[in-house]
Amino acid sequence: TTKLAQVTRLKSVQEWATAGAYAKENYYVMAYDNSFNPVLSTIDLETGEVKLVTSCSLGGDYALQAFEMSYDVISRQMFMLANSQYDPEMYASALLTVDLATGEQKYINKNMGRHIYAMAINAQGEIYGVDDRGMLCKIDKTTGDITEVVDTGLSPFYRQSMDFDRETGI
Repeated sequence: TTKLAQVTRLKSVQEWATAGAYAKENYYVMAYDNSFNPVLSTIDLETGEVKLVTSCSLGGDYALQAFEMSYDVISRQMFMLANSQYDPEMYASALLTVDLATGEQKYINKNMGRHIYAMAINAQGEIYGVDDRGMLCKIDKTTGDITEVVDTGLSPFYRQSMDFDRETGI
């Protein structure tokens, strides 16, 4: 059976959110403020209150744009995908970790060699993603190396997201 969720707009915010994920009883959001400065904020999912964690430069690169985040409950780390500044055509993804207290990002892989549109981490701490050709891939969380799993037959476009159900593991 399919469960449908009720979606409610919590609050209008002044930031341009580009990535977000739930971790440690908060929803974390990487965004840009009105001056296009990158910021890390939390959103209280009960009240809609937005709190700034910190202003930051993504991975030390101002122009780096985060587009997907997922939290690993095993390593207790937030992982983030961003556009690679180390790809001449800026089409490949970079894999980073994000310190949720300080907003500091650290590169795992500066150029993954392809664009990963969506990423999720299962209950065992394994990272999966879907690339620009629709290939479901397993991503090594220590190197960012990619292993193709199966072709979905679908080609993602623009912003995508994915996740695992923490209760069922699916």
